[in-house]
Amino acid sequence: MTFVNVLVMLAILGLGMLASMLYYGGRGKKTMRKGFDRVAESVGGTVTQRTRMHDPRLEATLDGRPVSLFVHLSEGHRKTSDLIYLVLSTPVRLPSATLAVEEGYFTAAPDRGSFNEVAGDYLADLLPDRYVYATDEDATRALLTDAAVGKGLTALSRYPQIVLGPDAITVGKPYGGVRDLDPEPMAAELRAVAALAATLERAAADAPAPAAAGA
Repeated sequence: MTFVNVLVMLAILGLGMLASMLYYGGRGKKTMRKGFDRVAESVGGTVTQRTRMHDPRLEATLDGRPVSLFVHLSEGHRKTSDLIYLVLSTPVRLPSATLAVEEGYFTAAPDRGSFNEVAGDYLADLLPDRYVYATDEDATRALLTDAAVGKGLTALSRYPQIVLGPDAITVGKPYGGVRDLDPEPMAAELRAVAALAATLERAAADAPAPAAAGA
């Protein structure tokens, strides 16, 4: 076999692999789009998608609040792989940011401080089975000890990562395929995100103001 023959074979293999990736990538996004469309029908939202090779995005208004559903490619655990995340989001106005991570989902217990640089300080004993990080300890403790907030978080328990504030709520989980886009539970979770935003804003407004220094 000549050098030219080898090059031709490698080129054919490369084109075949590329065609396969495009086919399966497009097929996966087509299936995802159908799931997004079904969710949109159940909540009265709209789905946009730049091209067939881009991921779809859903926008809706529930209980007077805009909500979004989209997917996000995130670097996997210890930078060994990439994960496709299913993300729900809604705007919120809170005085600080809180990150609640399912215990042991991303890191082992001894690594629980690894989020500190971006999420604030680790706070113990606030939520069962979750690590909590906060940029303002007092504000976060006031919010997460509110019974209504706790009930709102329970409705989103299947999402291992929950970010509360300061300007949005985002909850995410690794995308498990079209089964994650079943319209009825997804509609309920989108409504739960909108309701949680309202609950958090009320709780933040009702929280006592921090004591003045030296008081």
